[in-house]
Amino acid sequence: MFEELGFRLLAVSVTVLTVVLGTIWVSIGLVMAIENRSRPPRIGIPYALNTLALSVLFQYAAMLVLFHIPHDYGLEAGRIIWLFCLVGSFALGIGSWLLARRISVPSASMLRKGSALLVIIWGLGLLAYIVPV
Repeated sequence: MFEELGFRLLAVSVTVLTVVLGTIWVSIGLVMAIENRSRPPRIGIPYALNTLALSVLFQYAAMLVLFHIPHDYGLEAGRIIWLFCLVGSFALGIGSWLLARRISVPSASMLRKGSALLVIIWGLGLLAYIVPV
């Protein structure tokens, strides 16, 4: 009972925090990329923004799993799916940070900071999952 409650609290807090912060960072990056698109030279939406958006979408999927997985499958299925989403988001967040280091658009600094923030949250969530207190 308490093990399930501890997992649910950890998973929900990490997932909701990253969905909210990730959506804010992706929205700001998208607005900045669209604003810079009209200025010469034309700058498209960077790959780093797309990768960051995909990592946040993984967390949306994790949220759907956490809130809508039938209890018939048990806690173990929810843990495996959530862990897969967390590791996928972590890998895509690192990829977004690395891609943002290579670009020189005005939104690159914001993308680096947003990617780093989300990677830290996902890393702490992964660490808390692996090493229970």
